[in-house]
Amino acid sequence: MSATTHGEESQHWITVAREFAAKFIAPRVDALDALADPAAAFDWEIFENAHACGLTRLEVSRENGGQGASALLMCRVFLELARGDLGIATDISNRTYLSRVFEIAATPEQRERFLPDILNDPRYLLSLAGTEPGIGSDAIMPPREPYKARYATTAVRRDGGWSITGFKHYINSASHARLLLVLAQTDPDSSLAQGSTMFLVPAGTPGLRIGKVHDKLGERCANNAEVILEDCRVPDENIIGAVNQGGAGFGLVLRRRNMYTASTAIGVGEAAYAKAVERAFSRVQGGSRLIDHDTIRLELIRHRMNLDVARTYIEAMASSLDDGATSATPDMFLYPKIFAGQTALSVATSAVEIHGGLGYMKGSIVEKLLRDATQFLHAHGSDRVQLLKAARMQYDSAVVQTGYALAGDSSR
Repeated sequence: MSATTHGEESQHWITVAREFAAKFIAPRVDALDALADPAAAFDWEIFENAHACGLTRLEVSRENGGQGASALLMCRVFLELARGDLGIATDISNRTYLSRVFEIAATPEQRERFLPDILNDPRYLLSLAGTEPGIGSDAIMPPREPYKARYATTAVRRDGGWSITGFKHYINSASHARLLLVLAQTDPDSSLAQGSTMFLVPAGTPGLRIGKVHDKLGERCANNAEVILEDCRVPDENIIGAVNQGGAGFGLVLRRRNMYTASTAIGVGEAAYAKAVERAFSRVQGGSRLIDHDTIRLELIRHRMNLDVARTYIEAMASSLDDGATSATPDMFLYPKIFAGQTALSVATSAVEIHGGLGYMKGSIVEKLLRDATQFLHAHGSDRVQLLKAARMQYDSAVVQTGYALAGDSSR
């Protein structure tokens, strides 16, 4: 495919995402977000229309019937979707990035069994069930010895297969998923990194049930729920990857997820920025439009700069992933989500302030955007944990290279 043709195809899908957000998300999202029942805020019709537009199949390879979209293109698509609504963008993102797990780690039999439904069933949502009350960011950055983080959810050999028992919470798409990818401890003496296994658990499997849908502050159009497993039996052929290797080997998939999360943050930030600029041009204060006050101009242009910088960084890292992640160090993939999330929250806060009392009222679009933006403080590993992980990469390696400790070393 020529560069021109490839560029035209990419622009086509960006346009599809933008038009989908305008036609199917914008007219309904405010009413859905305002519903008191969090479970009711999920809308199958929106998701089915996303499938009809081809947005849920973009990331699957052409060999397996998808479009084989690059990480860079997916980032641009998710930015457009998140302008419309963060929750809907998140649900579509879950389905697309988890589909890559099947292409990377699944056996040919598993791909034959699951990929046709992932491609063709408009209601085939996927859900990754990892987080537990006692295990969250430990999965992002396992603690140092001698403490070993372990999943409380366990899987033990029984009757030629496995019996899974445990409790997960805050699980994206769990209440509507047709298939859950469940992480469970299979070696009780090892950490979760070396002693957990990923199991494919279809909805309706005996012993699997969904608990409450969490009543979230923001991102309300995506449901997060409890997953309860009680002697849930799965066969050996439903292990994806290797026993006791958990998510090992899925590193590039998780890096893609981080880039997608960062892109949705910029989508929220762009939506908030547009509302702030619109208000600044229309609102007169002190005899002048807000935009004519230098302090407002400086605030807005600072946000414009940070949004552009964040987007540029995300796209650079996405391009690196498309090239096999050879042009960046591992810690560089952690920063875009942090910077983009903090930028989105800053822009949304300003948008509320610029709208004055109106912005603080429930039901205003900027109030919703502020609630959505707070999600990025913890999504897929809190900012603090992601930065600590980057610090470990930087400074632990420095100890090895230089021979002295960087903390508490009086010789420095």
